[in-house]
Amino acid sequence: YDSGFNAGARAGYEWGPWRFEEEYSYRDNGNNSVQLGSVIGTRLSGSRTTNAIMTNAIYDFTFGWPGTPHIGVGIGAVELNDTLKAPNVGQISNSSNWEFGYQAIAGLRYDISPVWAFDVDYRYLATTDATFQSRPFTVNGVAVPAVKYKSGYSTNSLVASLTYRFAPPPPSPPLPPPAAAPAAAPLPQQQAVLV
Repeated sequence: YDSGFNAGARAGYEWGPWRFEEEYSYRDNGNNSVQLGSVIGTRLSGSRTTNAIMTNAIYDFTFGWPGTPHIGVGIGAVELNDTLKAPNVGQISNSSNWEFGYQAIAGLRYDISPVWAFDVDYRYLATTDATFQSRPFTVNGVAVPAVKYKSGYSTNSLVASLTYRFAPPPPSPPLPPPAAAPAAAPLPQQQAVLV
């Protein structure tokens, strides 16, 4: 597959160093190097697009740096859409499947203000193998029946995103005041008695 693009949106909840989010992302990759056995002497072209709905958990490492590194994982469902075109024939496949998806996340967050943050992430997304089906067609006088084919899917994405916090994170609690030194016990008073 050729390089493509990834666009989407996320919403979630930030709880201390943890972030929990729901993510929708759309990916599009073209291809021009599919070979269908030895029947077709030229390569097929087409594209693969995906709609991914993922639930992610991300942990922020707070070292006091300007940027906050983070790692995370996600699981969800991914719809894989496959199209293939044969030369002088046109489209021979346009099928889709929903598959189990999983992803690994690593990146850096920079807080622009208490409510705005900028993230740069590496995201690796993969799915279980999907089964697609082509339609029957004829090329160079040869009839090609409909075939089912399996294909794995994995992507490596570099994603930049802008995040808005609807409520800024609470400030760190102030340090307690130092404990006061214990008061000295009063000295006993002496009284003079006149007889």
